[in-house]
Amino acid sequence: MVATNCYRPRATSNNFESFTGGFCIDFSQGTRGGTISNNTGNNVLHFCKVESSNIGLNGQPLLPDATTVASRDCLITGNNITGIQQLGIFFNSGTDRLIASSNSLQGSFTVAISVGSVTGFTHDGQIIISNNILKLLSINAIGIRSQLNTATQPPLIEGNSISGGSIGIDWQTPQARFVGNNITSINTGIQISAAVKNIDLLNNHITASSAVAGTGTAAWKGLRARGNTINVTEWSFYLGTIGSLGFSEFFDNSVINQTTRANGSLLINNPSSTRFA
Repeated sequence: MVATNCYRPRATSNNFESFTGGFCIDFSQGTRGGTISNNTGNNVLHFCKVESSNIGLNGQPLLPDATTVASRDCLITGNNITGIQQLGIFFNSGTDRLIASSNSLQGSFTVAISVGSVTGFTHDGQIIISNNILKLLSINAIGIRSQLNTATQPPLIEGNSISGGSIGIDWQTPQARFVGNNITSINTGIQISAAVKNIDLLNNHITASSAVAGTGTAAWKGLRARGNTINVTEWSFYLGTIGSLGFSEFFDNSVINQTTRANGSLLINNPSSTRFA
């Protein structure tokens, strides 16, 4: 199914089998809003895309009117898809709100749920990714990835179950709320590569080599980790390369590490105005 330049299309209660040539459902090129719900499938290349971009050959939007090219309140819910080879849900648009909730996605994957951003448009709404079950069958797979660098509201990542793969969540956005997620990954539970300015990690359960790792050399501020249960063989938090960490806090976290180590569990570069309790 392909929807272009239309208002609130619906793709509901379809079954996709051995669909290896593209996206099963593609909302793109000026589509505003829409619902993708209660679909089933197996052995597909990608499941669904919400793009709404109208991008020209030079990478710029064809239409300058954000109300025309933006997706409005798109809902992706109740889908059960297995055997996904690359992308489960791919979202790449300005929006009022995207909700991806209560989906069961399983496969080898490159990324199960991927959030991008259209060139020339900011994301001025809210993204909610909640209560999804993501089973990553490839050792290189990623559960959730965000590449939005213009978010004005922190995306809410809540109550998801992510198992398998290399990285549970690959976060390249300065803001987020990670609440009550259960992540079991081979390498890293949550990898953060943006210059953090407002991220909460609350009541998550993470099992991985390292639970939370920061990359890059930017100065961070506003990282709050509270009530997390962490089971690791290396680091609970590794922030050894960032420039500094300010106005942050770490408290009431439970860390289990049964591996004999010369290093501690927590490494933070240049903390200031940061509370540990």
